[in-house]
Amino acid sequence: MDKSEEIIFSMITDHAKYDEAVKYMSEMFEREVFDRAIILYPSGIVFSTAGMAALKRDSLILKDGNLRGKNVPSPKDMKGKKFVIIGDILSSGSVACELIKTIKDNGGSVVKLGFMIEDSQFNARKKSLKGNPVESMIIL
Repeated sequence: MDKSEEIIFSMITDHAKYDEAVKYMSEMFEREVFDRAIILYPSGIVFSTAGMAALKRDSLILKDGNLRGKNVPSPKDMKGKKFVIIGDILSSGSVACELIKTIKDNGGSVVKLGFMIEDSQFNARKKSLKGNPVESMIIL
């Protein structure tokens, strides 16, 4: 088990830590102006979904390259819309990078990316996600 998995499991099994993580995730986005949140599957299911629910915001889930959820926008419906991208763990950032490209190619914008844990050995902020605002609760 790697360090990020250890942290996630400790947060899941401790109610106080879980509540703190969900609160942090919701606070990360409460001041942002956005139309939809897109949660990265499977890395965003544990805390990100709960964080958006705490904000009473609908979310879409990106799984296997497809958006899923209520009222999934077609590419033409992304034009002029603002999105946040959320995940529990940021490693290489390759999935988020592809999603950002799709959103921008269709006229939308990404306001912010947020993660519970960021594995800095991959340097995703300076490589695949360069130029995009990224916030993480824990940076390893």
